[in-house]
Amino acid sequence: MDSNQSEYSNSFFTDTMHGLPIPNKEKLKELSLILPHVFPETMIPLRLPEFVNKLTNKKYPYYFIFAILSAGINYIVPKTAKCHIQLETKYATKSIELMKKETDISDPLIVWASMFIMVYTYRILSIELGDQVRDIAEMTVKKTRLYQLDINKNLGREQNRYTEDELEFRRRVWWTYYLQISGNYVFNGNFIKFEQRDIVVDLPRNDFKYRYGGSFQGCDDKELRLLNNIANDPSDENNPKDNHYIFVNTYCLYKNIATFVTKRWRKNSFDEDGANLRLVLYINQLHRLKDKMDKTLGDGFPAIKDKYVEFKGSVKLLLETENHIINHYSRHVYYSMFIYLYQSELVRDLNIKVRPERVKSAKQQCIGASIKQMELLEWYSQNIPTGYQGFPHIAFSLNSLLSLINFFFIKDPSIKEKHTDYFNRTVSVYKSFDKNSDYVSSFLTVVNYIIGIKTKASEDNRKYMHLEDYMKPFGISEHDLEPWVIPKYGSFFHSFCCGKGNFSTLDIGEYLGEILPTENISENE
Repeated sequence: MDSNQSEYSNSFFTDTMHGLPIPNKEKLKELSLILPHVFPETMIPLRLPEFVNKLTNKKYPYYFIFAILSAGINYIVPKTAKCHIQLETKYATKSIELMKKETDISDPLIVWASMFIMVYTYRILSIELGDQVRDIAEMTVKKTRLYQLDINKNLGREQNRYTEDELEFRRRVWWTYYLQISGNYVFNGNFIKFEQRDIVVDLPRNDFKYRYGGSFQGCDDKELRLLNNIANDPSDENNPKDNHYIFVNTYCLYKNIATFVTKRWRKNSFDEDGANLRLVLYINQLHRLKDKMDKTLGDGFPAIKDKYVEFKGSVKLLLETENHIINHYSRHVYYSMFIYLYQSELVRDLNIKVRPERVKSAKQQCIGASIKQMELLEWYSQNIPTGYQGFPHIAFSLNSLLSLINFFFIKDPSIKEKHTDYFNRTVSVYKSFDKNSDYVSSFLTVVNYIIGIKTKASEDNRKYMHLEDYMKPFGISEHDLEPWVIPKYGSFFHSFCCGKGNFSTLDIGEYLGEILPTENISENE
């Protein structure tokens, strides 16, 4: 052990496996109760009594324990310790090494372990480790055909290979994996090898009974025992509503919207009528999804900060707050894809007649959603203590932050000041997350890069002052006189290597195109 590790070897770290220190039982149990707050989507397969028992008593395969620690050790180490920074990488690397040595890769724990390591690699931006663990998970999913787990049932065949509990666990592992690869597709455009038409897996259901029910063997927590008895009682119908399926529905829709937007402005993808029909389809689906969220999760966000003090270290804390965490996360993803879709309305294609009223309406929709996301971020930072904060929210708020950039270049002082304040408030929350993820500095670098591109374009557009009146119909005010900085293909990262080629035109003359009368074209030349 290095000096930092040995400092805590007698109290914090009480065991060693494969040369790596393992926290004591109390800390492992503490981590079990923190992870659902921090990574709600990764913890969908969690059965809490079984998880606490197997983790604290080290009954899980070592690769799985190391994977959990790679994602979560920084949430339980003493605040004065720095050892977790080196340990995270060692845990992740050792977990991958052990998974590669497994002779039977059909265990769904391999997929779940891979998702914990993916969480770690996102936080530290390790492409190499991410690629390795993604390949391992994909290999297991393909071998076990996890993506068609319920095909026999749907075809009316007998399905006796697994118990119902085992089936539900595998379903939840699959959907956790699906959320990861879908999110990766949305942001990076990475090819998904499992098309939604090929997926035959039931949605996760009976969340409360699944989370707290099942075997209680080896777990001596009185609070969990009470919940276990309630969950295992088939006559109790007053359990909390299911909500994990909302995650799945949200990501499925986002993936479909991303596929449409990515292709919308490419040659030979959609004609104008086909694109318009698809746009209306997804707008309607967004409205239906929001109605479902409102009905299932509620549409308000009460103050819950005091609950983290009152119920700290207990299962009660999870019961009191989890619905709000899932509601927050789901709506964050919702508004992200909302902007993703409406931004595609702002891309300029000179082969299609531009309609000012649609451009103006889409801008208003993007800004409304951006403000909603800012409010969600502020609620999260004000109500969730640092020790329980995750970081995926950063990625899903990037679309709103980039929408707000456009207000830096609007000449109306009142509108500019109000919306740049929204931008600054969002960045302020970003920076408060900095301790949990290297994402923050990287994302802000991207934001500054895009601001630089927009600034240069704005300077170049000064030569078009005589054309400003033609831009007024496209603006949300008479001072919104320049094309907005918008990705052509949905995400700024799809073709980030291509620089300006990933953006819709920022040049006023090019944007106006066929709208300009002949004398203005001549003057411009």
